[in-house]
Amino acid sequence: DEIRFPGVYEVKDDWIYYVSLLDNGIYRINKDGNNNKRLSTGAADGNGIVILEKYIYFLNTNDSLKLYKVKIDGTGESEVYGEGVGKPYEG
Repeated sequence: DEIRFPGVYEVKDDWIYYVSLLDNGIYRINKDGNNNKRLSTGAADGNGIVILEKYIYFLNTNDSLKLYKVKIDGTGESEVYGEGVGKPYEG
């Protein structure tokens, strides 16, 4: 098994998947700069995204930092784990 760390962007096949700094939405764009599309209704936190197979995983800031996933085509967004991580940087 591969250990993966989240980032603000990932490249898979001919697409760049990224978290927008403007609205924290998850987007994809062709490597040539065309076909920019928002994939999630949720907003990813500052830790970014992880792509595993056909899913993008992220902590949703719109839902108490619960773990969510969305397919790389933008369909099937759903909650993976119902307990939020809270605010890990607060004392």
